[in-house]
Amino acid sequence: MQKNSTLPTAAVCLLGPLATPFDAGVWAGKVQALSQVATLSASARAECLKQIRESRAYQAMGFSWDQFCTQRIGITSSYAARLIQRLEQFGKPYFDLMEIVPISADNYRAIAPAVSDRGIEIDGEVVPLTAENAPRIRKAVESLRADLRRALDLRAHPTVTDLVSRFDAWFTDLHHQAGYRLDRDRQASLRGLTHYAINKLRELAATFPDPPR
Repeated sequence: MQKNSTLPTAAVCLLGPLATPFDAGVWAGKVQALSQVATLSASARAECLKQIRESRAYQAMGFSWDQFCTQRIGITSSYAARLIQRLEQFGKPYFDLMEIVPISADNYRAIAPAVSDRGIEIDGEVVPLTAENAPRIRKAVESLRADLRRALDLRAHPTVTDLVSRFDAWFTDLHHQAGYRLDRDRQASLRGLTHYAINKLRELAATFPDPPR
């Protein structure tokens, strides 16, 4: 078993893939060295962790996955799992964007169609995810976040017009059912549904005060 557990520079740790299925010390060094690199290193750290976990190389060193993460890498296994999951879900562009502007996984999902290995699409132009483009990218992401917040707010607080459209769609679906030849049980169920809806609407109407005369 190779005992090399630390590589001196980030450049060395990027030289090549895992030498053997159980060369966990080398990969621990890769992750440790990469953790010291401030620029665009998160995706490489996640890839190293993914290789270690999938090969179970840590077992050759007498560690469980939890022990390996905490004792050799200095992070929790749950955090390592999140990094790997983000890598599998979103790929390298997610980590590149995170180096420029912090963004939650949910927000990233919403803007993911605009992000690729080439960069992020802003006003029809693909802008590379680089430090010199950081101010423009941050501004664009904040704008996308604002659009998302407005969409969520509209969903949570729909206008009367939105509610009318939803009600009309529901009523049309129910009305179409009346045009079919239905068995007695189905007819009874739909009749019960209409009476239920009428009673609910009456209850709701009673909560709104009459307009002043």
